[in-house]
Amino acid sequence: MASEIEVKFELSPDAADRVAELTWLHDITCGPAKQVKLVSVYFDTGKQRLRAHGLSLRVRHVGDKRLQTIKAENKGTRGGGFGRDEWEREIAGNRPDLKLAEGTALEKLATRKLKRKLRPLFETVIERTAIPLRCDGTVLELALDRGQIRGNGRRRCCGVAASTLTRIAQHKRPDVDGLAALLKWSGLTAESFFVHDNHDEGEPEPLAQMTALLRADPTLSEAGNVALETMIKTTYTGLKEGKL
Repeated sequence: MASEIEVKFELSPDAADRVAELTWLHDITCGPAKQVKLVSVYFDTGKQRLRAHGLSLRVRHVGDKRLQTIKAENKGTRGGGFGRDEWEREIAGNRPDLKLAEGTALEKLATRKLKRKLRPLFETVIERTAIPLRCDGTVLELALDRGQIRGNGRRRCCGVAASTLTRIAQHKRPDVDGLAALLKWSGLTAESFFVHDNHDEGEPEPLAQMTALLRADPTLSEAGNVALETMIKTTYTGLKEGKL
């Protein structure tokens, strides 16, 4: 297992172009920049079970190689970075190999049922410029990403920065403008990207998940949603408290 700490910034295309002209950056660059194309397919179940457990699963295409990466949130990161535990293995095909989940944060969930339900949710296509840096004896990497997203059989540049796509894949909240552009392009709702946690509001997690699924159903009217939520909440509370 490896751990990494990342600090991400979202830039406009013009601002990204100006980064290469920064004098102070030239002063700490310790090697030539490398250009690489990264194609990553992110997998989860239809109900986003991995996301609910703070996990992400991707298969990255690097030339003829296929690299499977499992990432888990690390909430103990200091300094405001994005800390993650990470397990990466080379695999033979384009779909995840759950046999390699042994010893990772995914191991407990890696059942035959999960394997059947896993599906590609979306694909990111990123052109990355990686610049090696040395600062006070520490070796760092500055990565400038420009990306596209593919989904629902379509491929289109949707005005969404690659960092926004990465943040969503890592269960982090994107900026409002980036999320709005992604929703407009994909035709999905915000509920499709996030698992809601309403513990702070005093609502039990299973009940919150049920109401979120109802709200995500486009075939239900607002009145229908309200009626079903009322019945479910009443029944759930009654059963929990032993009144039914």
